[in-house]
Amino acid sequence: STLSSSSAASDVYKRQDQIQTVIDLIRTDPTSRRIFLSGWNPSMQNEMALPPCHVSYQFYVDNGVLSCHMYQRSSDVFLGLPFNIASTALLVHLIAHETDLTPGKVRISLGDVHIYENHIGVATIQMDRVPYELPTLKICRKKDNLWGVKLEEIQLEGYRFHPRLKAKMASECNFPHTFRKKPTHRAKSSYPRCQHSCSETISATKPPKRRNMPGICLTKPS
Repeated sequence: STLSSSSAASDVYKRQDQIQTVIDLIRTDPTSRRIFLSGWNPSMQNEMALPPCHVSYQFYVDNGVLSCHMYQRSSDVFLGLPFNIASTALLVHLIAHETDLTPGKVRISLGDVHIYENHIGVATIQMDRVPYELPTLKICRKKDNLWGVKLEEIQLEGYRFHPRLKAKMASECNFPHTFRKKPTHRAKSSYPRCQHSCSETISATKPPKRRNMPGICLTKPS
């Protein structure tokens, strides 16, 4: 039957199991250019506290190796990007395990790349640190199309890390803001918190100043 309303179309979008589609295509048509996962749902933009920064993932299979190209519309370099790199790599490992492939490379294209001014101090500390040898990630679980993944099924071996660095998260929430506490004069690194579901630190009038990073070479989509 023909969809007659936007709500019906939205319902169809919500019921699309993109992970299953990706797994099925990798198994049945590994050279397809449609092995694609989207995190961007236009019909729900007004309902989101923060639209996803990691917008899309495209997967490639070459000689038994699974790689991924992820596009990210906005990148908080200090707090957000490390999480995005790690989570994308984990997703590739999980799907590769599910489809009997070897994990390959992750390529990330970044749209707006920035570092917030109140992150510069801790970011400088991070830059001065010497990285340890990379750990090994192992997936030990039964294949179930990635339903019911448990933390204990993912093993990180040989993980060495420096002491934790803390920084305030800053983002723009789409909801009309009512703050838990009336904003007062405070240090630049401190902002009132939104009482909506995003629960992220935000500015009463605008997000903290950020510095774009024009010197970074960005990967062009292939």
